[in-house]
Amino acid sequence: MARRPDPGGLEGVLVIAKPAGPTSHDVVALVRRLSGTRRIGHGGTLDPFASGVLPLFLGGATRLVEYHLGDRKRYRATVCFAASSTTDDLNGELTPVGGPVIDSASVTNALDVFRGEIRQRPPVYSAIQVGGRRAYALARAGAPQDLPERSVTVHELDLVAWNADDPERPIAILDVSCSRDS
Repeated sequence: MARRPDPGGLEGVLVIAKPAGPTSHDVVALVRRLSGTRRIGHGGTLDPFASGVLPLFLGGATRLVEYHLGDRKRYRATVCFAASSTTDDLNGELTPVGGPVIDSASVTNALDVFRGEIRQRPPVYSAIQVGGRRAYALARAGAPQDLPERSVTVHELDLVAWNADDPERPIAILDVSCSRDS
């Protein structure tokens, strides 16, 4: 039996520039309310602090989500060296970490190890679903989960900017193109 489109709702793919702050679900709820479309799916979850492209699939286009999720993803990451965050992201409290002074050449040379197929353990403060709840919500509620390792293929990983204004805690901007976890 063919599904009927939402009466008065929109059909298609809507590409949203999600700002930092709202969750991906918040954006879906807003578009659902503004468009009058009940069936909306999104092409991947962005952490609340992250800004970026969030494709939304409306009405009958929700059938396309499964094809999009296998596509490569591209991220721009800011990394502060010689510091640790209590949440592994910019929302946590930064604590200085001792060690040698790092320079851009060392970082560029070290990136090779992270290209290709790698195993990674997502941080407990991630947007991964655990029993229907986000891992970051469980961690903030005092119930952090031990998330299993995943295989990811890193197709590209490049240092695009280096800021050593504070040589004790330099900051790198990395560009990453990778697969979805498997």
